[in-house]
Amino acid sequence: MEGENVREVMGSMKLNGVDTQIAIANFAEIRRLCITQNGKFSLLLKSTSAPAMTSYEIPVVDVQTIFGSSNIIFDAAAKHLMAELKLVDKPLLIYFGILKITYAEVQSLTNFIATNLLPGMGEV
Repeated sequence: MEGENVREVMGSMKLNGVDTQIAIANFAEIRRLCITQNGKFSLLLKSTSAPAMTSYEIPVVDVQTIFGSSNIIFDAAAKHLMAELKLVDKPLLIYFGILKITYAEVQSLTNFIATNLLPGMGEV
């Protein structure tokens, strides 16, 4: 990890019509996932190159559902997300305002990230 640049590039995406900020870099390694109470996402990743700012839409994820009542704490959901992306051996620091999210919601987000943001990740 020494000598590797870690940087954030801010972009935005729409979450059910709500403009949401997302920090994007090289999605090969997720270092930190931040989700705030108002639905803002921030991903801090190891970066070897910074893509242009862009906009992503995740129509299947509902902010109210994510931050409503559910039966799984966010830490466990994040571990599930890491496992789905085959990043179980990578560090992930989690900061959040609301503690709960469901597996279905994590899977929706995971599928979106894997399909749209991590080309080739499924072959790893």
